[in-house]
Amino acid sequence: MTRDGKASSEGFAHGRVLAELEAIFQSAEFERSPVMRRLLAFLVRTTLAGGGDELKAYAVAVDGLGRDPDFDSQSDSYPRVQVGRLRKMLDSYYAQAPSSDGVRLHIKHGGYRVHFTQAEGEGVARAQATAANHGEARSAAAAPAVKPKTIITAPWPAQLTRPRLFMGLVALALLAAAIAAAWWLGAGAGKTTRPTPVLEIRRITSVGSPDATALARRAEAMLGVALHRSWIVRVTTPETKGFGATPSQPSYRLTGQVNAGPGYNGRRLFLTLWDLEEGAQLWSETVQLPDDDGTLLNVMGPVISTLIQPFGVIATDQRAKRPTGERSTYACLLDYDRYFRDRDPALQQRVRSCVSDAARREPMNASVLAAASFLEFDFTLGGGTPEAHQRGTELARRAVATDPYNADAQVADARAAFIAGQCRRGKDIGARAIALNRFNPDNLGLLGFLLFQCDDPEAEPLLESARALDNELPPFYTVAQLLALIEQGRNEDAVRIADTIRPPGQGMSGQYELVRVIAEAARGNIDASRRHWQRVVSIRKIKSDAPDSILSQYFYSPRFRAKVLRYLEQQGIVGPAPQPS
Repeated sequence: MTRDGKASSEGFAHGRVLAELEAIFQSAEFERSPVMRRLLAFLVRTTLAGGGDELKAYAVAVDGLGRDPDFDSQSDSYPRVQVGRLRKMLDSYYAQAPSSDGVRLHIKHGGYRVHFTQAEGEGVARAQATAANHGEARSAAAAPAVKPKTIITAPWPAQLTRPRLFMGLVALALLAAAIAAAWWLGAGAGKTTRPTPVLEIRRITSVGSPDATALARRAEAMLGVALHRSWIVRVTTPETKGFGATPSQPSYRLTGQVNAGPGYNGRRLFLTLWDLEEGAQLWSETVQLPDDDGTLLNVMGPVISTLIQPFGVIATDQRAKRPTGERSTYACLLDYDRYFRDRDPALQQRVRSCVSDAARREPMNASVLAAASFLEFDFTLGGGTPEAHQRGTELARRAVATDPYNADAQVADARAAFIAGQCRRGKDIGARAIALNRFNPDNLGLLGFLLFQCDDPEAEPLLESARALDNELPPFYTVAQLLALIEQGRNEDAVRIADTIRPPGQGMSGQYELVRVIAEAARGNIDASRRHWQRVVSIRKIKSDAPDSILSQYFYSPRFRAKVLRYLEQQGIVGPAPQPS
């Protein structure tokens, strides 16, 4: 039993099982097989949650192996084959390496549950210890009864012992009150913690021509594949509702109807999101569907993003419903995304604390590890040092090892590569992240920002795609996009984007002023640009007046700062004014 009272059905503490899982993942064979790592992590987590005996081939294929929701478990033996391969890898691992903590993981034939058994060496040691304890007990039982001695007590010294006793009783009372308060607060926190929301996708109906029915099925399949790519919501359908270790009641329901054919003014999809807790409509959208089905994903992309991005309709609703300071992992990730976008100083310590706690609670949660990796690179939280960079890189590596199909983990790994100056590697990893989830504008913007510092021509289109999904992106992405557009001679486009940005809060004020510096210079208003630069200087948190030092508060990449400074010097905003030709 662990300190938090959690133990597996076979009596092993969760911490011991997870430590053994981490040791297995560090072996050479498992390091080379991200699919097997993801599968084993899923099976272990489900078993620890009490759902091992209910695991079915469909859940293993979709949740454990990343197959699409339309996977047919009746005709496809893929999950059984992969679990058989995993079983052999575990047997091979234990044939070569001892258990790290006396626990062995084993999957029996004919099932998917992971069994936890005692390693032989530690089992013998424990048996010997138990036998010794039993021997002592038998000796004590066989000993003759001893008549209790009469204990003579002396009166307490009135001026010495009683005050100490009184103080001790007061201390004990205070300690008891503190424990009771902690228990009460903990119990209260538990009662107000909300589970991860579940989105049920209903079958899309159709009206009009037979083409409408076929189009409804394509849109439905696309939504089913795309909406499960984010941690914001768990996705289910009426057909798959009974699957999984811990089925939950839906929090939201997505319904839709396709109208197509003569008299329907084109092909349109009507989507509605229902809040089942409130019994009310939360959101609706009408999508004009293209005649070319090859561009259907591009048309549906903004709608999908609105549903599952960190600042979309579901995440926004969850922030409104959850109590401030909730310590669940889900609430922590919501707070982390808010901090990542706004850099609100009021959130700094809370986010750092909750991410650290979440990583201890769920060491196999790739999104949590990715968040912890970013915080190691954040200057405002004491990161950015070589030691912090090393920790951040290691956390990103662990996130990918835990779940290579998690886009947040791949973005964290790409960021670590870019920071290390590995542009080609960072771009390759970033491409994997986009393939896994192209609907998160914050991740797209970050990758575009990182590509820009490497002079990659794909940076600006990626930043433009991010802004098309969400125009409220952090100002530091906008700095990169403006400079990329100006390099292409598109000054008017740069000014237009800058003029649409809403002034942010305190955490992003410096970056916002820098956007205005660049925009006014692109407009040709150098005096206004210099005034905005003076605002950047006035809100700095360092003593140095050197432009590079000032910019280092906002941008950790020397290459990116060099690109910003080059433009400011060319425009005469900093340093000596350019000499006339």
